[in-house]
Amino acid sequence: MDLLIHGGMIVTMNPEGKIWKEGALVIKGDRIQDIGPQDDILKSHPDIRRMDSSGKAVLPGLVNLHTHTVLTVLRGVAEDAGIKSIYEQMMPMTDLMTPEDRYNMALLGCLEAVKSGSTTIVENFSHMADIVPAVDRSGLRAVVSEMVNDADLLEIRKGNYRFDTKIGESLLKKNVDLIAKWHGRGNGRIRCHFGPHAPDTCSPWLLKEIKTLAEKMDLGITIHIAQSPGEVEQVVRREGKRPVEYLEAADFLGPRVIGGHCVHLDQKEIDLLGRTRTHVSHNAAINARRGFIAPIRALKDAGANIGVGSDNMSEDMFEVMRIALMVGRIKTGNYEAFMPQDVMEMATRNGAKALGLGKEIGSLEKGKKADVILMDLKKPHLVPLMNVMGNIVHTGLSSDVDAVIVDGQILMEGREVKTLNEEEVLIRAQKTTERLWEEFFRKYR
Repeated sequence: MDLLIHGGMIVTMNPEGKIWKEGALVIKGDRIQDIGPQDDILKSHPDIRRMDSSGKAVLPGLVNLHTHTVLTVLRGVAEDAGIKSIYEQMMPMTDLMTPEDRYNMALLGCLEAVKSGSTTIVENFSHMADIVPAVDRSGLRAVVSEMVNDADLLEIRKGNYRFDTKIGESLLKKNVDLIAKWHGRGNGRIRCHFGPHAPDTCSPWLLKEIKTLAEKMDLGITIHIAQSPGEVEQVVRREGKRPVEYLEAADFLGPRVIGGHCVHLDQKEIDLLGRTRTHVSHNAAINARRGFIAPIRALKDAGANIGVGSDNMSEDMFEVMRIALMVGRIKTGNYEAFMPQDVMEMATRNGAKALGLGKEIGSLEKGKKADVILMDLKKPHLVPLMNVMGNIVHTGLSSDVDAVIVDGQILMEGREVKTLNEEEVLIRAQKTTERLWEEFFRKYR
């Protein structure tokens, strides 16, 4: 598709922070061919289909560095169960779901992601083979991985950490099979990682196997780190080390790894993550709901690259950015610790860097992939407009996103998603969730 977007405010999110109040950009195929002041671009490209973005901000698509689309099934319930929701609700519910259930709920998560302005999601969950077709159908760019562990996750809710090599071998094979089938599909729009679950559920043997395969195949790794007090206690009890120390002793950390959460850290762990250049996904909204705040300013100062993720029950990255700014200021007691520009960078360029895609996505620049969103600024909560970054982060809403383009393809225009039937997705998700919760209460309560 060739398209010229003009008339809006182009917020490039490039390293120089370039903004054109009246700018334009040209998409040729799946890439940005040209970008600059509106008059110059219109003269240089007179015969291309045009999209008028007057009154809108044109931004790079948001990068959700940590999410589980299927867990929309827990929405409205797990948010108020705290950290115990992981093993008391999430894992049992996952066990109950059929392939069709996972597909239906993943469609809902992807629909929300598109309507919320995400163009890239990092999706890690069990039975990923059932989920990726939904992600692919939505048109999103995605980095996917099978959740791999050798602890029996259903036993943990009973207080039992039981390790079984056969579980680890089986799940690791599923991750390898996922890579063989999906890595590079959709013009490279679908990519794969390895997805070890967490330090408390992965033995040293399994971590070594995953690290070896990731290096051999030159792929990234997505893992939860220091997500809960229980995780820390279990790793210390088993290994005599805290989670980050355990991963470092296993030679597991480094720029190939994205650590989700990284909440319950001591200073030594913060320094280790920074020194090893391990990337961190700051899942601010879900952790704030659980009553936790990650030491993000300290991690950033230590040298870690910080992105942001929505994690469970929501795909709303505008909420995530706003909460990240707020909790960052609360954690440090300093309002200057995080500014709108900082969290916008986390949600765009930093996320792209964590995925090794910094040359492809994360900012609007010539030659980069055409992952673009248009945000309607003609809203009461966004007027007056004096500082576009401040307005977007402090008062912007996901419902302000008017259009979404991924890989040069229009996924949404005028709030209408073109790749999915919204009404059908909502109906199927509601029916699926009602049935699953009935089964859950019969089996687990």
